[in-house]
Amino acid sequence: MTEIRPLLHQVKQMPHGSAKVEAARELWNLASRDEDPSLRFEVLGEILQAALFGGATDFFLALMPQMARLKRDHPEAVNPFTYLWRFKWLTHNLENYPEVPLDRIRQAEAEYERELRNAGGSERTAIYIRWKNAIAMGRLDDTDPLREQFLSMQRDEHADCLACEADELVRDAARRGDHAEACKRAKAILAGWMRCAEVPHLTLPHLAISAELNGEPDNALSHHRKGYPLIRSNIQFVGEVGIHMAYLAASGQIERGTRLLKTHIGWLEQNRNPKSHYHFLLGATAVCQALAGKQQGAVKLPLPSKWLVAWGDKPLSPADLAERFEQEGRTLAAAFDRRNGNSWHSDHFDQTLARIRERN
Repeated sequence: MTEIRPLLHQVKQMPHGSAKVEAARELWNLASRDEDPSLRFEVLGEILQAALFGGATDFFLALMPQMARLKRDHPEAVNPFTYLWRFKWLTHNLENYPEVPLDRIRQAEAEYERELRNAGGSERTAIYIRWKNAIAMGRLDDTDPLREQFLSMQRDEHADCLACEADELVRDAARRGDHAEACKRAKAILAGWMRCAEVPHLTLPHLAISAELNGEPDNALSHHRKGYPLIRSNIQFVGEVGIHMAYLAASGQIERGTRLLKTHIGWLEQNRNPKSHYHFLLGATAVCQALAGKQQGAVKLPLPSKWLVAWGDKPLSPADLAERFEQEGRTLAAAFDRRNGNSWHSDHFDQTLARIRERN
């Protein structure tokens, strides 16, 4: 314990990112063997937060059973508020993995609602999580009643912060193709009245590509210039980097888009969140398709190991890269669609690329 407390304090002070994730892994290797369940729970709560906000969602999912086991075996050692927040993060992040069945996601939503009720919390946050999952999976038809229901209810300590909720509303409108509504919902975020560890980081790339594709290039450029510096040092945001690349391809900033591709493609090795990979592949495809119309020379990329094995280590032409990224993206989109029971991800991938190509 004397070794663990100082290390825990050090981890808490670190900024979110891959370095903090690695420090958290080492801390858990030490703390998991400690005999004090209260200390293990405290450490685990911090490590789970570091993993999620540092882009190691797979590490987060692997550790959550440890917290559930602590709650079962040592309920007196568990802070219910901390446990519920980690359970909420789990319930939403399951949908990022297409191999997780829809029934399992629904089961987690129901389990979270029961835990919330047992803790005396309002059902508002459970409804909000069901709404977030539904829109993230492209199951948009029945989400309006859920949105209006949670918005009409009083917030409590289990609710996401106001900035996070506003961001989700912005992205909901963007998913539906309603750019005007997305901008309306983003006003407080853009004015700086609402912000947190993830907002406006998550919001600005979606507004940038939406503004560019809807004839607002000045606004799009502003969103990109403000948004990219917020995320360029944290692998959690590899999907948002992909959306910024899609904006750069749409706006004709091909050289800058290629620089982002070369800089961040290695992040796919560490951030293994399939939903983030989907967005990155969309941006990578858009950049390489646009680049193929400008140059024929080969491009050397620091590819993740799985593609080095499959594609070889020789530089590829922009057209070849575009074809391979597109194939990977379509395969991933199809996997999400099979799980979700619709074609939203495939349609979004196709339609976004088509709109970007129209501008080049």
